[in-house]
Amino acid sequence: MEIITEVRAMVWEWSRSRGPIFGWSAALAAEYQDAERNGTLEELANEWQSHGNVGKALLQDLQGFVSGRLPQDEFVLRDLIRQALDLISTLLAGIAVLEAHLAAFSM
Repeated sequence: MEIITEVRAMVWEWSRSRGPIFGWSAALAAEYQDAERNGTLEELANEWQSHGNVGKALLQDLQGFVSGRLPQDEFVLRDLIRQALDLISTLLAGIAVLEAHLAAFSM
């Protein structure tokens, strides 16, 4: 199932600029302070919103995978489900952090 491999690569790319998602809160706070100093809060809000939208699109790709034809081999199926759940939890966590910071800073 190539979709899992492709989405995993896209999720890695999506999250790599800020590092592991558990550190995004601090990274976003620093980005906000920089944008506030530079007068670029609107651009930052747009970037965060766009980044969240990409994460949501990746979630839809995974939903399409689950809706598609799945392998019959139980071991392969279990592995794919575990990978999909890992990717889903990563995406949901990242999207939640972005949306929380957008709301907190009322951007």
